[in-house]
Amino acid sequence: MKEVYITGHSLGGSLANIMAWRLSKVNTLPKDVKVSLFTFGAPRVGDVQFAAELDAWPQLRGHWRFVHGHDVVARVPMLNYKHAGNLVLLPGKGRVEAYADGSEAPLWTSSVLCNFNPYAHHVAAPASKAATMKDE
Repeated sequence: MKEVYITGHSLGGSLANIMAWRLSKVNTLPKDVKVSLFTFGAPRVGDVQFAAELDAWPQLRGHWRFVHGHDVVARVPMLNYKHAGNLVLLPGKGRVEAYADGSEAPLWTSSVLCNFNPYAHHVAAPASKAATMKDE
């Protein structure tokens, strides 16, 4: 079996979603090629129909989106947009939570104002800031 991996962080994650969706529409990949999609801190890029079409693509072997529990970027835009794929939430303190089928982050992590942390979107915070982050 042949495999293609599509990945991206932030804007790159948005583009990875769009690229995978586009590949599903133009049928350019041979049918024996399976696609795995991994995004990190990506904002929403499509509506409910976009998410449903991407999740239903037969060649999509897996779609995992990784989100830090306090990352505001993965929660925008808020209206009329929906995430596709399976959520892997990293709420801090070494915990990992998985949610299937386009689930949004649990309500306790979804409030932009209550949970905003400008350093949560980066893969690694600068050492001077990491010492002050209460969840890390």
